[in-house]
Amino acid sequence: NEGFIIGSAVNAARDLVNLPPNMLTPNILAQKAVEVAKASGGAIKVRVYRRASLKRMGAGAFLAVAQGSDQEPVLIELSYEPDGADKNVLLGLVGKSVTYDSGGLDIKTGGSMRTMKCDMAGGATTLSTIAAVAALKLPVRVKVVMAATENMTGGSAYKAGDVLTSMAGITIEVDNTDAEGRLTLADAIEFAKRKGVTHIVDVATLTGAMRVALGTVATGAFTNDQGLVNRVLHAADVVGERVHKMPMYDEYAKANESNIADIKNSGGAAFGAGSITAAWFIRKFADKTPWVHLDVAGTAFNNNEASGWGVRTLVQLVREFACQEPKVPGAN
Repeated sequence: NEGFIIGSAVNAARDLVNLPPNMLTPNILAQKAVEVAKASGGAIKVRVYRRASLKRMGAGAFLAVAQGSDQEPVLIELSYEPDGADKNVLLGLVGKSVTYDSGGLDIKTGGSMRTMKCDMAGGATTLSTIAAVAALKLPVRVKVVMAATENMTGGSAYKAGDVLTSMAGITIEVDNTDAEGRLTLADAIEFAKRKGVTHIVDVATLTGAMRVALGTVATGAFTNDQGLVNRVLHAADVVGERVHKMPMYDEYAKANESNIADIKNSGGAAFGAGSITAAWFIRKFADKTPWVHLDVAGTAFNNNEASGWGVRTLVQLVREFACQEPKVPGAN
């Protein structure tokens, strides 16, 4: 029965990612989240925040990405808080949920744009994970946050050179409008922190550089906390999903320095190490909260087919959080 639950969750993630982009807009993804909550029999609570609420929150980075699309952005929050769970632990799962990515005004080539319906694979993974966790009745509090939008090229689209103010109050120089996923994650992570999460794992089809580094075999893991990444690596090993820990040396953070804002959203092609500099951008918003970033750009969607990568790893991670004592050396 447990195998059936987890397998069904993997297939649900695949189905979401495989849907054509006109059949999975941000609002439809929100409807899917509501369906997941209803199917849980009340174990999962869901809230959907729309543009007016997002403006009041100060979600300037997320809303900037959404400016060029006629589709309304939504921030989706799902909460699972079972009786008996440790009140001192709230695991935050943040899934990148760009339902279609044209690249914005820094537009992608036709070939690169063709499969960009998959840019919400992180959201599909986190949504399917919480469904499985609730069905398995795992005694761990889990919160999923998905900032869902399209990244398009309309007359209101945000521009390279713009300066945005994020929900955290951090200002961001837009170096490249195709580095949009990290902008949505910045506000989603800040939202999760405001909701009291104690640990964060984000899942995102973030950078083409990740596919260059690890191909389609392994996901790259980036962290500010060795104990948490040890847990993630162990969970992935248990279920047979490949994860490789990537370096985050301080020197890489310099690529994101800006002369006119607190940070810029791309280290630039000349600097290289695009996956690492992107991770450093996200790390600024995670700040001191234990955080792992999983870049699934190479593993989530291959040969025009979704893999459902990450659902099994995250479910196993929640299982390990359910243990009173960490089984992984150095875990916290």
